[in-house]
Amino acid sequence: MKLWPEKLRPRRLLETLKKRRARLRTWALRRWIVWKFESAARRHARDLSCAQDNTAAIGRKRVIVAVCLHHGQTLTSHFLDFYRRAGADHFLVVDATRRAEAARAAEGAADCSIWRTRADYQARSEGAPWINHLLHRFAVDRL
Repeated sequence: MKLWPEKLRPRRLLETLKKRRARLRTWALRRWIVWKFESAARRHARDLSCAQDNTAAIGRKRVIVAVCLHHGQTLTSHFLDFYRRAGADHFLVVDATRRAEAARAAEGAADCSIWRTRADYQARSEGAPWINHLLHRFAVDRL
């Protein structure tokens, strides 16, 4: 004679509850991590000022490349051509250098959008919050 149906046996019920609790903890941890990165991205987004805005050209199902220039790096036309041949449709460029010629190759290009900042690159986790903000703003829900 069965007192408990298979699904409601005490041992099985306890195992199911433990699994659910573990999944909930994992979900809560993931949500906290996403919240942490999003809040940092929003907080540091104030550092950016738009120099060239071609984001209206970004459509659905586009391949977007996000680049952060720093410490004397220069965006070259070879770099842009390489990624265009690889299938990139739009470039989001954050210019954290103090030089005017750093993003000159991207200026005037219809598939490049440029943001400039004077904030410290090292203090901003090497530009990760800026890139996260731009990707969250222009690349999320583009599928």
